[in-house]
Amino acid sequence: MAGGVHHYAFFNRDRERIREAAFLQTRAFEGAQLKYTWRELEREKDVYDFSLIRHDLAFLSSKGKKLFIQVQDSSFDPALVHVPRYLFDDPRYHGGADQQYNITRDDEEHAVPEGWVARRWDPAVQERFHKLLLALGKEYDGKIEGINLPETAVSFG
Repeated sequence: MAGGVHHYAFFNRDRERIREAAFLQTRAFEGAQLKYTWRELEREKDVYDFSLIRHDLAFLSSKGKKLFIQVQDSSFDPALVHVPRYLFDDPRYHGGADQQYNITRDDEEHAVPEGWVARRWDPAVQERFHKLLLALGKEYDGKIEGINLPETAVSFG
């Protein structure tokens, strides 16, 4: 379908929902948008694992649906860190991610951890993330509908 509006059901990380009849039978949905974390896609430095994407893409394609990918590098849960482990372990990446905080009424003393965000402003981390995006582009150019990134607003206090 050239031009016009395209509709994708957003299933977050609930991959199994792409098998639901309500989605598959709804012609208005051209496909699904699914989240994949940076940590899932790059399990070790320069070792990419796109098996989840391949699996989801194969299923959707077999049903005449398309895939839109969201690459998740932040979380809104202090227990979830979506950047690869090597970023934490190698001092060149300054920890790879920083904790976000929920601050109510400008009360930083009682800030509550809210999640993690990749150090997007750090050139060393940016370089690693760009390599991931290049690898995804090389693998999926013309095969998926697109890639988007999560919300970029963060709270540190």
